[in-house]
Amino acid sequence: MFAEWERQTSAQWLTLLGLRYERVSTDADPVQGYAPTNGPAPRRNWQLRDSTAFNAADRSKQDNNIDLSALAHYMHDDNLDIEFGLARKVRSPNLYERYTWSTWAMAAGMNNFVGDGNGYLGDVNLKPEKAHTVSVGLDWHTAEKHWQLKATPF
Repeated sequence: MFAEWERQTSAQWLTLLGLRYERVSTDADPVQGYAPTNGPAPRRNWQLRDSTAFNAADRSKQDNNIDLSALAHYMHDDNLDIEFGLARKVRSPNLYERYTWSTWAMAAGMNNFVGDGNGYLGDVNLKPEKAHTVSVGLDWHTAEKHWQLKATPF
């Protein structure tokens, strides 16, 4: 769900407020590795240990994410606009971040085949990450906007 409120408070000022609510529900069934036991030394393959630990965890997760944003747009003159912004954004972990379960190098590589090539172990208990941003934007342009230069550090 989302809501947005915009108001032209004067000829020069425009304000915008936004609110978004997102419910993310994830779950995973029990898992099993290729091998029903732990592998022999020295090249241990801990599929049974990893799958047992993963299956014992509470894998059903629900995140209630709230995003907020506020923007004020000031039209200084025909050639300069200035924007001020504040935002809070929330992102739930994706399925790979939360549910990859094997420490076995081959399985970790298969789970990330199209990623960056590294193997990762997920964490079922990862919480959503939050980002807070402050920005100021300057927009120089001709009155007709035939050309424009924008910069927005944050």
